[in-house]
Amino acid sequence: MTLTNPYGQKNYMGEYASDALALAFIQGSRWDTNGDGTGDPFPGMLYYNTQLNQMKLWDGTSWKTISIGNDFQESVINFYDPTIALPVGPAVGDRYISTATANGWIDNYIYEWDGAVWMETIPTEGAVVEVEELNEFYTFTGAAWVLLPSLLAHNDLLGIQGGAVGEYYHLTLAQRTAIETLMEINVDTNEPSGFINRTDSELSFVDATRTFTIQPTGVDYDIYNAGIKTTKNAPENVVIADTIGLHYIYFDDSAVIQETTVFDEQLILGPWDLIATIYWDGDQYVLIGDERHGIAMSGATHLHFHQSFGARWIDGLALGDIDADVSGNNDTSAEMSVSDGEIRDEDIEIDIQDGSPQTLSLPAEMPVLYKIGAGGTWEKSWSDVVWAAATVFGLGDRIVNGDFIYEVTVAGTTAGGAPAFPIVIGNTVVDNTITWICRFWKLAPVMDAIGGNNRLAFNEFTGGVWQQTEVTNNDFVLVHIFATNDVNTPIVAIQGENDYNNRTSAREGAEVEIASLVTTGLPIVEFTPIATVIYQTSNGYGNTVMGRIRTTDEGADYIDWRGAGLSQSVFPADHGNLGGLQEDDHSNVYLRVFGRDGSLADKAALDAAYPAGVTYEFMEAVTGGFATATRGRKWICLQSDAGPFNWVEIVNGGL
Repeated sequence: MTLTNPYGQKNYMGEYASDALALAFIQGSRWDTNGDGTGDPFPGMLYYNTQLNQMKLWDGTSWKTISIGNDFQESVINFYDPTIALPVGPAVGDRYISTATANGWIDNYIYEWDGAVWMETIPTEGAVVEVEELNEFYTFTGAAWVLLPSLLAHNDLLGIQGGAVGEYYHLTLAQRTAIETLMEINVDTNEPSGFINRTDSELSFVDATRTFTIQPTGVDYDIYNAGIKTTKNAPENVVIADTIGLHYIYFDDSAVIQETTVFDEQLILGPWDLIATIYWDGDQYVLIGDERHGIAMSGATHLHFHQSFGARWIDGLALGDIDADVSGNNDTSAEMSVSDGEIRDEDIEIDIQDGSPQTLSLPAEMPVLYKIGAGGTWEKSWSDVVWAAATVFGLGDRIVNGDFIYEVTVAGTTAGGAPAFPIVIGNTVVDNTITWICRFWKLAPVMDAIGGNNRLAFNEFTGGVWQQTEVTNNDFVLVHIFATNDVNTPIVAIQGENDYNNRTSAREGAEVEIASLVTTGLPIVEFTPIATVIYQTSNGYGNTVMGRIRTTDEGADYIDWRGAGLSQSVFPADHGNLGGLQEDDHSNVYLRVFGRDGSLADKAALDAAYPAGVTYEFMEAVTGGFATATRGRKWICLQSDAGPFNWVEIVNGGL
C-alpha cells in the first residue's frame, strides 16, 4: 500500500543498525512522498542507529547525524490516568506514561505490559518518547513531560503552504506587508462592498407578514462588506416595521440582514450593502426597488451618480397600440402597450421585458401611484391578494379578481364561496358580512372617481389634503408613465394632478407637471420618465373607465420623455421647497386659477383678488373689460395691488 501522507503517520522510524536498513524499511513500506510510485523518505524522518548510537535525520537527499543530547526511548501509546483503573486488556508491549500516582503507578513514570505485570521505567531528564496517538514527541524535563521542540529549521517544514483545515500559509515579509496594506485600504475605503452578481439572488415580499426575503436563485450568492467576502447559501428574512413610508433593506458590516426607515450614507458608501427599498402604505407594499449594486463602482462614485443623475433610459420602452381620438365607447381607446427596453440605475442594468413578470403587451397592466391624506401617503391601484373563503378583511383592503381590483367598504369575513363580483367600476357586492366595491380596472393606467359620475379622477391637493377629484365632464387629465427599479412592476403610472379643459392646456400642463410632481416619499431618483398620456373623460363614454386617449395638439399619441435628459432634480418634493420663488423671474409661471362652473368674476373683481407679476390662464371666458379674454388665453397683471391695474395678454410667450 502506498501512503501519501507521511506526517499523518509518524516522524520517528525506530531503531536500525544502518542507514541502508532504515531506507529499505521506508521503501518497503512504500511511503510515496514524491508521488512517483517508488517510495521514499521525506525530510524530517528520524531513526536511531544502534551500531553508531546516533540519531539520524533525512534531509531530503541523505541521512545526517544530529546531536540533540536527548535519551530516545521506545514510543508509548498515550498518556494515561490510573486514578480509576489501569488499562483493561493490554497487549504485550503496550506502553503508557502515567499522569497521576494511583493503583501502583507513579506520576510521569513509563509503564509497559509484559504479559503478566506492568514493568516500570523511571524517566531521566532529557528522555524523549513518541506519543503515537498524538503523533507528537515529548521530552521529560525532570518534573514534567513537555512537547519536544521542532528539530528542523522553519523553512524546511512540510505543509507550511497551507490549504487544508488547520494549516497556515508561509509568507515572506513583503507578502505579509502587501496583504496588511490591502486590508487597511479595505477598511479605510469600505471597498469593495456590494453584490458580485445580483442575478444569483432573488427578492420577494409578503404583505400579510411584512416579510422581505432574499434567497439564492441557485446554490449560493456572494457579497462583499468593506473587502470581506461572504457567501450566502440560504434564504434570509427581515420583517419591516409597520411604519408608512420608505424602508431600506440591507446587509450590515457583519453581513446580517437589517431594515431601517432612516437613510444613512453607509447604505451607499459602505460598509453596508443596500439590498432593496420598500414603500409601505400601511396595508401593502407600493414598490420594491432593486438596489443590489455591484462591487466595481466605488461608493463615492455611486453616491455622486445617485444624487446627480439617478436612473436613466437606455433604449426601447415606447408606448404602442394606442387607438387615440376614437370613440370613448371602446375599451381599446383607453389601452396601450409598452415595448421591451432597458434603463440603468447607476451600475445596474434593468432589462424590462413583457411577461417578466409584468404584462406590457396590449393591454399593458400598470399600477397607478397616487397620494392620499394630509401626509401624502402613496398608494397604488393594485393588489396581489386573491379572494379566499372564510377570511377576515379590513376596511380598505383590496383583492384582485380577473381584470379588476376590489376594495372593502364594509369590513368583515368572507363567505364560503366567492360572490359574483361586478365588472362595472363603482358597483358593489355583498360577501357574507363584507361589502366589496369594484374600484380599479387593471388594463388602463387611469383611476375613476367614486361617488359622482365615475368619470376619471385627478390627484388634487386641496385644503392641505391629497384626494381623488372627479375630472369635469369632457375635460382632460394626464397620466405620467415611468420606468423604475421595481422588481415586480417596473413600469408604473403616476396620476396627474390637474384638470384641463382643452388639449392645448393639457399638452402644456404635461411639461409643468412632469417638472413639479410632488413625489415626497418615493425613491424618485430610481424613476425615469417615459411618457405622458392625455386622457379625456365624459359622461357620454360607454367604456369601462369612461375615458379615452387623445392625441396632443401637435398630433402625437403621447408626449415622449425618453432621452429628454430630465434629471432626478426635476422632481421636487414640494412646490414650496423650490428655489427662487421670491425672484422676479418666478412671474413666468402660469397659474390656472379661474373656476370651472362658469360663475366668473369680472375685471374689477380680478383686480382685487390677484396680485401683480403672475401670469394667469383663463379657464373660461371672463366678462367686464376682457372682451378678448376667452378660455385658454394668458394674461398678466403688470401693476401692484395698491395701484391701477393693467392686464396685458401674453402672445407666443411674450407681451
